[in-house]
Amino acid sequence: MNGWHLYDTSQCFEFRKKGYLVGIPHQKEPWVIHACGNEFDSDQYSNYLEKFFREYFKS
Repeated sequence: MNGWHLYDTSQCFEFRKKGYLVGIPHQKEPWVIHACGNEFDSDQYSNYLEKFFREYFKS
């Protein structure tokens, strides 16, 4: 997938397709801050969510 939305989730799915285990380490403080502005573009997010489902939940 391309674009900003769901890039991390799609990367995890790609890792799983290749046989990798995906985990999330426990951390008391964040290692990085994911800053993408103050505005949420729901139309763009919905577009990428549809692409995500088509790619990873094919019937």
